[in-house]
Amino acid sequence: MNKVSQDVAEKEVNEWLDFKRIKSSRRKDLEEQIVGLVSLVVEGDLVILEDKSMELALGQPLDGKSKLTFKPRLSLREVQPRLREVKPGDADGRLMAYICALTGESMGVLGLMDTVDYTSCTNIAVFFL
Repeated sequence: MNKVSQDVAEKEVNEWLDFKRIKSSRRKDLEEQIVGLVSLVVEGDLVILEDKSMELALGQPLDGKSKLTFKPRLSLREVQPRLREVKPGDADGRLMAYICALTGESMGVLGLMDTVDYTSCTNIAVFFL
């Protein structure tokens, strides 16, 4: 059963994309991820808060946590230390570094994440690359 209507979910995700200043050409390129975000909102697994941070309910608890909170904005200063741990050309490692920076969690903790939850996290993180 849906927790949020499709129309409300699309409106919330589009408002978040507007807040992030994601241009229409980039939205077209990331259409699959946008559909994923809308689905997560519809299902009640993703909540976009008033300050545009996001709370993602995890399908599998992670280190005693049932949800991850993603920052609404990310500075290079927050991401660069985490990127130093990633080998050049490691796209998955780069995404994980961004997820870590966005959530404040360590790679060790997030490395234990279920693959379905990881996919949801990547749907968010790609908008910060």
